[in-house]
Amino acid sequence: KISGIYYGYSHFHPLIVKYVCEKYNAKICYDPCGGWGHHILGALNIDKYIYNDLSTHTYNNVLTMCNDLNINNVVCYNNDCSTFVPEENFDTMISCPPYYNIEEYECGIFDTIDKYNKFIDNLFTVFNNKKSCNVFALIIREDLIDIEKHVPIEVYELHQPSSHLIKEKKNKEKLYILKK
Repeated sequence: KISGIYYGYSHFHPLIVKYVCEKYNAKICYDPCGGWGHHILGALNIDKYIYNDLSTHTYNNVLTMCNDLNINNVVCYNNDCSTFVPEENFDTMISCPPYYNIEEYECGIFDTIDKYNKFIDNLFTVFNNKKSCNVFALIIREDLIDIEKHVPIEVYELHQPSSHLIKEKKNKEKLYILKK
């Protein structure tokens, strides 16, 4: 990252996961875009964390991390979250989905904003349709979502001045929390 050649990925701080889980008394949490596994660290004190990521490489590394660190409350899936919903009941969803085509992904990019919007809308469909799920916490850059359609109960602006995703500082990363 320091060289300016490779900027990495967006960082969803584990303490945000911990905050949401504690504040909303989460017992079982589903993360449809689990990423590199750092979200898991914030969910160590809940009953079950359901991890999913489309990247096989990332999924395999997370399995290794959970095994090496003896993390036993995680169930891992390697599926496309635009078509996958775990059978398990969960009371909370937490996610930091891909940032359109701003980041590079092993699994490809969204080639149109319409495809990206459909992907994001699907996350809300899972939240709205899963009867057991009552809370959805989403970190996303504010320009990548029409949040007025969804009415969050809490909104936090995240302060990460060094993030490559908000270099220009005109679009902020925010945590949106929705509750049924």
